[in-house]
Amino acid sequence: MESLEGPLSLLRDYFPILMFLAVAVALSCVMILVGFLRGPHRPDSEKVSAYECGFEPFSDARLPFFLSSLILKLRFSFRGPSV
Repeated sequence: MESLEGPLSLLRDYFPILMFLAVAVALSCVMILVGFLRGPHRPDSEKVSAYECGFEPFSDARLPFFLSSLILKLRFSFRGPSV
């Protein structure tokens, strides 16, 4: 029984913190859900349009992105100023 006393004691010590986090997450989810359900749902043509400047898009705005280029840029940005 002594082997279980350590984990149970640890759980008993951190229980108020775990309850605080659970209440915070639950309250946040409820507030987001209430805001989504009670908010206005009136889309108009200006809000739904692609661009506000008046031009139609020339091509797809989503270009392929290579993760290796990001890693290379981050590597040199961290090392660059110190050199």
